[in-house]
Amino acid sequence: MREESGEVAATSAPHAGNAPRLLLIGGGREGQEMMEDAASLGIRLLNINNHGGFKQGFLPFVEQAFIADYSNASLIIPVAKALHGAMPVDAVISLTEDGLVPASWVNEALGMAGESVATVEAFKDKVIMRRRLADAGVSPVQFCQLEGEEDALAFLGSHGASIIKPADGAGSRGIYLVSTAQDVRDAMDALGTAGASRLLMEEFLSGQEISVEAFSFDGTHHILAMTDKMTNARFVEIGHRMPSVLDGAAKEDVAELVLRFLDVMGLRNGPTHTEIKLTSRGPRIIESHNRVGGDRINELVKCCFGFSLKGLAMAWACRQVSAWTQAPLPTAYAEIAFLLPPVGRVACIEGVDAAMAVPGSVEVRIDVAVGDCISTVASSRDRAGHVIAQGTSREEARARVEKMASRVSIQTIQEE
Repeated sequence: MREESGEVAATSAPHAGNAPRLLLIGGGREGQEMMEDAASLGIRLLNINNHGGFKQGFLPFVEQAFIADYSNASLIIPVAKALHGAMPVDAVISLTEDGLVPASWVNEALGMAGESVATVEAFKDKVIMRRRLADAGVSPVQFCQLEGEEDALAFLGSHGASIIKPADGAGSRGIYLVSTAQDVRDAMDALGTAGASRLLMEEFLSGQEISVEAFSFDGTHHILAMTDKMTNARFVEIGHRMPSVLDGAAKEDVAELVLRFLDVMGLRNGPTHTEIKLTSRGPRIIESHNRVGGDRINELVKCCFGFSLKGLAMAWACRQVSAWTQAPLPTAYAEIAFLLPPVGRVACIEGVDAAMAVPGSVEVRIDVAVGDCISTVASSRDRAGHVIAQGTSREEARARVEKMASRVSIQTIQEE
């Protein structure tokens, strides 16, 4: 690996010379799984990744990789043009949050058919998203881009309990429920310390939260699944269930809202993960991402539907599959439970093999090690791991995931 030039020598992936080729921006935590999906589909990969994002395990799956700060448009565009000139690509894609906007820059620079910069930025920037929805009269929510504390206090006085969060945040980070002037000051101080430069304040939406996994083919949108979300007091997800228990008219209302939303946003192709609150006034959009949802949503889709959404995204980008005439139906149920041990220093981790011995177990992942500190769960990064199970019914999947979680023991020691 030669960091000076940014070039990474890579073994050639085993594909035929006429196989489609994708330029993948980033890779993320689940990058190797995505690359394995590409290999199984016969898709060749080039990868532009940052230094911390590229893993040794990626090497068998890429023809060439280039290490670069892909958040820098003046760097990534000429790099992508050079790669495309030497090894022409059929499409450019990213399925990780930080790579979405850079991928749109490259698509436009190369004249590819990916999502426009304006569309992707509207998904990324919650202020732009709220303005688009307000202009279209879709999912009305009171909101304000904050210029300072006075704006926040005025909004609080007009609308009561509200949420303050970064305009371009993800991963449940930096979300604050404020009900008093002191709450506002504390939230803005914390967000300022964390480096959030642009803040959005919006009315607090009360109700059950779900997410909607959809896929679009040349502007035709299909709802694949609705997922029940369990969250803690800081709005961090602590579990997901797929498919959702939602049915009847309520389910139809959510589906109609998401289809209208995707049209308003100008989304043409690929996966979307849209978060919804089921309020007393009807369903309301919280936010959305033009990628597959995190928190192992892709694994839940595999359990319930038998295919990878990320694999579908890559195959469709290369037009290696046909557009759906209708979305497939689930054939199983799945659930993920996140592991939330007591605050303290990890002293012992046990029970992984016992958890995987539960019938229907799919995955156990531990994200901490002995000696690590467990803190209060304020973002998705604070969770200690997860377990996933599937079943032939919602109840069976739930019982299995609960049994798995009960068998995993992450013991902590309280420190003075």
